[in-house]
Amino acid sequence: MRKILTLLALLCLSVGGAYVYALYWYIPDKIKSRFAEGLQGLGFKLVAFESVSASGGSVTFNKISLDPKSFSGVEGLEIRYSPERFLFQGGQADSLRIRKLHLTGEISPSLDVTLAGRTNDLSFLKSFKDIPAPAVIVEGATLELLHPELGGLKLEFEGQIRKKSGKRNEVEILGRVKSTQKKLSFESTLTGTVFPDGSIKISAKAEPLQLDIEDLKMSRSSGTFNLEIPAGKGLILTAEIIAAAINWRSIPLDDTKISLERKDNILSLKAEGKTIGAEAIDFTASLKTNEQEQTIKEVGLRPQNLILLRDFLAKNTLLSPEQALPSLLPRDVPLSVTFSFADTAKDGVLNGQWAIENPEHTSGVR
Repeated sequence: MRKILTLLALLCLSVGGAYVYALYWYIPDKIKSRFAEGLQGLGFKLVAFESVSASGGSVTFNKISLDPKSFSGVEGLEIRYSPERFLFQGGQADSLRIRKLHLTGEISPSLDVTLAGRTNDLSFLKSFKDIPAPAVIVEGATLELLHPELGGLKLEFEGQIRKKSGKRNEVEILGRVKSTQKKLSFESTLTGTVFPDGSIKISAKAEPLQLDIEDLKMSRSSGTFNLEIPAGKGLILTAEIIAAAINWRSIPLDDTKISLERKDNILSLKAEGKTIGAEAIDFTASLKTNEQEQTIKEVGLRPQNLILLRDFLAKNTLLSPEQALPSLLPRDVPLSVTFSFADTAKDGVLNGQWAIENPEHTSGVR
């Protein structure tokens, strides 16, 4: 009996010693050795951290740099683990918590995004299915992008990335994104899925949405956004925005519906609404940016008669004295007016090609 008790005691001591060794030394060393490899798999090739601390059941990496000049980085990454899960489930942790992730980069007019320290290869999305924990918690993340026309844009994100229940190798993204800048202000909820082949689908709803830039001011708005990246292909973005009040290049509008699509490196935008004021003129607009990033703009107005059009354009300083309307056009019939904005237009005056149509007459004005 004494021998059995002695063997049991030795067994308990051995198991306990192995558990303590795994908890405090073996597992932390494994996590440290695999840390840089994991981030490099996400496209960040030059990763460094200032310090690392370990305690029973957790390892924390502090002040992580994701590029040589530290434009992008992480304040802290905490990995919590239990020896049972880590040792018997292929190195899985209990949870990952990312604090104050900060990414910087640039965004082109056609919405291509590049991040400091990261390659633009989207194959990294395939690695999402291999995240070494049931969930990754993201707290206080920011994304700062420089746009050639809009300047600096700042987005804030918090949420989680987790393995989808009942869906093998699918990863779910849940979060909230917001911006509190004067030029761009919104709050949105976000859901998405990363599939095993590396494709991704994300949907977001933004409300309220406000935009205040040189040529466009939009308030009391809401929108839905859908982003898709098929495996091995480019980004597809679609959006539907309803704006209660818009002022675009000195044209005041209300109840405007805006549709946006970005596909095959081409950005297209269409808008429909009515002008504010007694004239209540039907308004349409379209914008298209081709692969050479040349922008094509076209605007249409459909007034009930020429008098309403003339009054509206003059009241909103859209018609200068040298831009007289054709004198031969009837003043009291419905019209369809199409004109283009020149990028050099100043003070809200429309420069470019005009086309004015009615059932009996078509005229061009420059």
